[in-house]
Amino acid sequence: MKTIQSAGVLLCRYDGQLQVLLGHSTHKNTLSLTDRRWSILKGKLEKNETFWEAARREFTEESGFDINYEKFESFAEDKSGKPMPFFEYELKTREGGEKVKKVVSVFMLHDTLG
Repeated sequence: MKTIQSAGVLLCRYDGQLQVLLGHSTHKNTLSLTDRRWSILKGKLEKNETFWEAARREFTEESGFDINYEKFESFAEDKSGKPMPFFEYELKTREGGEKVKKVVSVFMLHDTLG
């Protein structure tokens, strides 16, 4: 089974209550309003890209904000400190219905975007 790796950013802040930034998915192949959803800003890794590089790039592409963070919180890390997948799931692709495994690493950042 083919594996698709992706990474994303969960941007949050606490201002009397917890707030998180989500993006509204409007994928060009989505035909129905019920397929559109709110999600963290994430996307697929490009060739030779680390999980963090992909998460940062996707966040910038989808939000318009650059995140110049040197420190971030990965939800899970291996013994060497490398980010591990936060969640995995199987799905069928929109193109052809091929079954694939999706692996997603999520990084949590605290708001300083202003």
